Parts: sequence; C-alpha cells; structure tokens
Amino acid sequence: MPAFASASWQFDAPAGTTIDRADISIKLYRYGGAATDRWGVGLGDETGAYLLGGIGQVALSIGSRGSYFALAVPDRSSLRLGVVCANGAGCSVLTTGVAAAGYSRARADLYGARIRISDPSTPTLFGQSGALWTSDGWLSGLQPLSFSASDNVGVAELSAGVAGERRVLSSDCDYAMTVPCPASRQLATSFDTGELSDGSHTVAIAAVDSGGNRSSGAHQILVDNTAPESPGPPELAGAPSSSWRTADDFVLTYRNPTGGGGSPLSSHDVEICAVTAGGALVPSRCSVESRPGAPGVDAIAVPTAGRYMMRVRVNDELFKGQWGPWSPVLRFDDIVPGTPTVAFPSGWINRTLAAVPLELGAPSAAAAMPPSGYASYLVTVDGAEVTTVPAVGSGESGAFDIQRLADGHHSLEVRAVSGAGLATPALAASRGAIAKDVVAPVLAVTGAPPHGALVTSPVTLSMRAADEMSGMAPAIAPAPISSGGYIGTQAARSSLLLTPGSFAQLTPGDGDQLIQSYAADVAGNKS
Repeated sequence: MPAFASASWQFDAPAGTTIDRADISIKLYRYGGAATDRWGVGLGDETGAYLLGGIGQVALSIGSRGSYFALAVPDRSSLRLGVVCANGAGCSVLTTGVAAAGYSRARADLYGARIRISDPSTPTLFGQSGALWTSDGWLSGLQPLSFSASDNVGVAELSAGVAGERRVLSSDCDYAMTVPCPASRQLATSFDTGELSDGSHTVAIAAVDSGGNRSSGAHQILVDNTAPESPGPPELAGAPSSSWRTADDFVLTYRNPTGGGGSPLSSHDVEICAVTAGGALVPSRCSVESRPGAPGVDAIAVPTAGRYMMRVRVNDELFKGQWGPWSPVLRFDDIVPGTPTVAFPSGWINRTLAAVPLELGAPSAAAAMPPSGYASYLVTVDGAEVTTVPAVGSGESGAFDIQRLADGHHSLEVRAVSGAGLATPALAASRGAIAKDVVAPVLAVTGAPPHGALVTSPVTLSMRAADEMSGMAPAIAPAPISSGGYIGTQAARSSLLLTPGSFAQLTPGDGDQLIQSYAADVAGNKS
C-alpha cells in the first residue's frame, strides 16, 4: 500500500457545536513486525492526536465487540477512526494468516458509537405573523398565529399557547444523524379568543432544538368579545318635554353602560325619529348619526319643526352596543303663525247682534301650520287694550265677546299664537272695524189731544226720533226702508206705515183711534 494511504470513519460536529463525549465500541488491531508493518491504527481528533491506539510497528490489539470506551473529549470538533500507512516506503498488505484478525495486517473495527454534542446556542425564532402576534389593538373571535424556528442541530419542537390552550408541533428526529431534526420548522395555527375572558392575555411561543435548548417569546394581546350593554334612559335638560321649544337646541344626558373588562367605550350613535301627535314612531323619518367618544351627554338638533324622540347606543373599540330606551318627546316649533281668518261685520252691531261673539279662525291652509297648533288669539282694540282669547275645539278657533266693547267705532287687530308661544307678526295681523250701538233711539210725539178727548177737527200727529250713535239716516234706494233709520206708525184697523228718516206725521180718520209708533236707528235698535 502506498505511503500514507488511509481508510477511516469520521464524525464532524455540526457548525457552532463541539464534541463533548464519545462512548465507542471498537477493536484496534496491528499485526506488527517489519518496517512495512508501521501503521497508524486508532481513534484521533482534528489535530491528529490519537485518543486510542497510535502509530507503530509493534503488534496492537485493543477493544472488543460489545465493550465500550467512555472518552471525555471536550471541545473537539472532529473524531476519526481508521488506519493509515505510516511507512515512507509503503506498507505490506500480504495476508497474515490470522483468521481472527481477518488476515489483515492492520484494521480498525467500529461496532457502535454514541457521540455527545455540546451545543451552547438556542433556536432562532423568526417569521412571527398573525394578529395574535402583530396586533396591539383589541381582538375578538378566531385569530391566526404563525412563526418559524431554525437551529444548527435541528428543531425538535415548536409550541404556542395562550391562557392554558397550547398547540405543539413535534418533529420526527433521527438521532443516528449528525443533525437529528429538521433544520427549520414552521407552526401555523389559530386560537379562538371567544373562549378567553375579556382583557389582557399573554401569547407565548417556544422552540426546542435537538439538544433540548429552548428559545421563547411572548406578546401581550387585548381580548374583547362582549358588546356594551344599553345606556340608561335619556333625560331632557331644561324645560319639561311637554313644553314646545322655539330653539332647536335640546340637551339630553344618559348613563353610559359599565365596562366589562373589554375594550374601552370609544363612540356612540344617536338615532332621531319623528313621532306622531299620539307618540307613534315614523320609521321613514328616522336617521342615525355616529359621534366620537362616550360623553354621556348630547346636544341634539332635530331636522325640522315637529315632534321627535331620540335614543343612544354606546360602542367600544370592536362592537356596536345595544340601543338604549327612547327619550321623552322633543317638541320643536319655530313656525310663525300666519294671518288669522276673521269675518268682521260690515255694518252696525245692535243689541241682538252683540250677543253673538266674533269668530276668530285659524290661518288659511295656505299658511304653514305650526306643529304645536294654535293656543290662543291676541285681540288688540283701538291699538291699546289686548285681550287673549283661547283657541278651542278641533278647529282651534276663538270667540271674541263683542259685548265687552263700548258703543261706538272700534278698530281691531287679531293675531294667532302657536302652542310654542310664537305670534302672528303685527304686519300680518287680521285687521277690521266694529261699529256698535245697542241703545234705542229717542222718539217724541206731538199734536196728540188729551187722552179720551172728543175732537171735531182733524188731528195731525208729528213724530220725531233722535239717536246719538248710529243715527236715523234713511236707507238709500233701492235698499229697503228697514236697512236705515225709520219711524213706524200704525192706527187701529190700518196697516203699519214705515217712514224713512227721523220725522213722520200721521192724520188719523174719524172714530176712536189707538195710535202706536216706534223709531228704529240705523243699527236696528227699536224704541
């Protein structure tokens, strides 16, 4: 065999590790004798130093099948078992005739070896992903988690856990190999946070290498799986809810729901719905507005004049809350009433007509109707005296008592007042006049003989009437006589005679006569 020719078995420690111990079952044999039998036979390290056996030409026989040498070999990076020709002129390979030694001149038999590696490094964790690792916000429901690990001697196990729940990925390792386990592994899994209590939890991950070295990591997560409860009932600040307001600025307060250990309250929604006069919701006139924070108080402006109710739901970082109860009715009316409908009389009001009130009607349908309706009417007489007349009935009309007016000419101004207290502007008031006369005229009769007297010459009766208010002016033709001032006379067995104006004469015929007369003024009052 040529000089320095060799045959060997070699074990190299994985990168970053060293050999710490070797339990080895071997047999070393050298026939020995001549210079051509100079062989190196044994177990050596990376420096070439022999741990068992050595170089020589003397006979050598060490070890046997089944027996082990326990060798402490700290900090070695390589072990080599074999034979090498150590004779510069070459070595003999002729048979020795020794059957027990396989007829070999030199040999190294390996029956078994256990090599212990010293590995100071821990696995490297990388590739962490999924909300359970990357999120700093609040989480709910099923959430993913993934990470990888690598190691110079292989990854034996990966694990992840939170609140007692654990996921494990174990490798199929072959410890007959220099690197027994896979060099890298990935664990992709998920956890249902719905099974966790609301609040803070720790997600832990770990990797264990083939030598038992462990690397770990942790991440804090925030869990919220519970929606906020409903807030308390809204309470209206200021005037009671039964009052109408002319300013669209309602302020309502309510009690926020208590926290349940989950995410903080972060926003709220306000729903405003129109309601009928009977308090029924009008779904087509509902709107929802989202607002930041959870202040427990809201300033509300309703869309238009009318009746409304509001309610609130308070939300946390993840969930919409439950709607709270409806508020009291919010009443807003900024509509100014129009001109009232009043049929002012065209002529004089006498005693009989004065007993009939002046009807005050609501503004016409062409005017905007205040949702608060009409509460009353303001009647201004002669620019000074103001009388409040309540509006009554389904028609919301009023009745002004004319009898309260003194006889004479009066100017009237009528304004409607809404349930919210807004009145018809002065320029839009209904204006008219009333002429009142409830006093009958004075009638004087002259020319009559004494009662029961017998007269032999014609008698002429003269009747003169006077009235200080509506007067005795006669009607103008073709108007009937009764539409003006007149005197009515009637003798026995004669028809009633009407004489227009303030003066009338009557000459009765022969016989007993009973004469009746009266005066009627322009207003229709009779003496």
